[in-house]
Amino acid sequence: KEKDTGKTCLMKALLKPGGNTEDIVILLLHYAEENGGLAELLNAVYTDECYRGQSALHIAIEKGLERIAQILVDKGADVHQRATGLFFQLKKAKEDGFYFGEYPLSLAACTNQPNLVRFLLEHKHNPCSPERQDSLGNTVLHALAIVADDDKESMKFVPEMYDLILIKSEERRMKVKQFSLVNLEKIHNKEGLTPLQLTAKEGKLQLFQRILVREFPREDPMYHLSRRFVEWTYGPICSSLYDLDEVDTTDPHSALKIVVYNTNQEKYSELLDVEPLKELLKIKWETFAAAMFGICTTFYLIYIILFTVITALQLHIDQEPGSEFGSSSNTWLTAGQIFIFIVAGCYLLKTGFDIISMWPIEYLSFFENNYFHVLFLLQTSLVMCSLFLYWDRVKEYVIMQALALVLGWFDLLYYSRGFKFTGIFTIIIQRIIVRDISRFICVYMVLILGFSTGKLTVALFSLTNKCPSESCPYESIGGALWELYKLSFDIGDMTGFENSTYPALFRILLIIYMLFIYVLLLNLLIALMGYTINAISEKNEKIWRMQRAITILDLERFLPKCCQHRCQKNKIYQCLDVGLNPGNKKDLRTCLW
Repeated sequence: KEKDTGKTCLMKALLKPGGNTEDIVILLLHYAEENGGLAELLNAVYTDECYRGQSALHIAIEKGLERIAQILVDKGADVHQRATGLFFQLKKAKEDGFYFGEYPLSLAACTNQPNLVRFLLEHKHNPCSPERQDSLGNTVLHALAIVADDDKESMKFVPEMYDLILIKSEERRMKVKQFSLVNLEKIHNKEGLTPLQLTAKEGKLQLFQRILVREFPREDPMYHLSRRFVEWTYGPICSSLYDLDEVDTTDPHSALKIVVYNTNQEKYSELLDVEPLKELLKIKWETFAAAMFGICTTFYLIYIILFTVITALQLHIDQEPGSEFGSSSNTWLTAGQIFIFIVAGCYLLKTGFDIISMWPIEYLSFFENNYFHVLFLLQTSLVMCSLFLYWDRVKEYVIMQALALVLGWFDLLYYSRGFKFTGIFTIIIQRIIVRDISRFICVYMVLILGFSTGKLTVALFSLTNKCPSESCPYESIGGALWELYKLSFDIGDMTGFENSTYPALFRILLIIYMLFIYVLLLNLLIALMGYTINAISEKNEKIWRMQRAITILDLERFLPKCCQHRCQKNKIYQCLDVGLNPGNKKDLRTCLW
């Protein structure tokens, strides 16, 4: 055994398998058995930080040496040895290691070795326990949810492997009649997530759909593992019940909440097309969310109109002859200001709570798809600050009030998501602002600052010494910035070179600037906007449905539980008897019809 790594000769033989590897392994095991060191050889593990805990059984499984792995298990290798080294830990950058759930069974499952999985689960004397949890609290089913990848053909086996392990685990539970033990699929990891909920969090569409529509014939011993129950069929038409356990918002880690509140909307929007999520959201919208959304839209419209009227009234009263700024005794004005202040505070708290419910946040995706929340925070803060300054008789309140008015009317676009026609149009505007215009502004600011504070400003400032200070547009950096900005949109004055010492140089510098900004950048922006519209045209409707789903769940939080059940009682059945569980007791489920 190597002192630094703990690597044995058995491990070395397995790391570089060849045609005679099995003979070498048998010879090593025979020699160790004769000398009383078999257990030590079989269960020796790596001790270095990177591969700590990896045993010969792990290596044999990873290399696909099924026959050798079976020999090691038959000889008594520890089937519950955990590989906990840095290489086997879960990381964001998957190329830096391989997470498989630490146990040999999980490794066999994640590397698509169904025969070896059956062998490990069914071994008479040394069987694996699939209920074992790793350092993250994950079982083998959780591990499969993590390694699943819808984009890789090599990972298409995961749904079948998931069902295989679940069925084998349940067969063993029924065989020993340990019905008090929790179903493997109901075990929570340290985040409080079941395999289904973890699949939703990871956005694994194929496995997520496979779990939700899993169905067994009524006469099948595994019928209780079904999540879909067919009520009746007529030709190609059928009516089904869907189990809402772990799915509906009544669960603290609801799969629906996990999918909807994930800020990466493009990736997770496809999960909302899976039943029963699609039908569940439709029911929630039709039964209570549409009416609540209409009320909220009306209330916000009243709020912004009232704020606009009060703003105009403030300016009118303060400009009356003999009136003192901020000292109006108009009762209606004061009452309106207090009302607006309270409403703005409520919107501020609600928006903050909505953002917290989306945590953890992927910032780029959040600002791209949910920047209305940021605008609501900003607008309500400006409203409250402007009123504070007005009551404190600070005339600069007008600055914040003007910005609050502009943002307030722009935020009205948020409520367009309740309607498909306007909602999709708003999504296009969002994407163009966040993706294209923001990038254009960054490049534009660099160029305009460069020209105004670098060569162009220095040159023009020195060249226009014959220009009278009161009429020279380039007498300062600020003036140069403003003139260059106007030139960007063809509204500037290009006659400043008349008083220059070197008019030709003046013209050349302006022409270079116009080529960069007016010809190159603006046309590039137009092309990018066209590309963005074409690129997201197919995804617009899905993203709109995702944004409407966020609105539905936001509204549901403010509806009492009793009202929720009452509104949905015709479609969602509580404590529905779908048959008998393995303990011959009624199997009661909450189902969507």
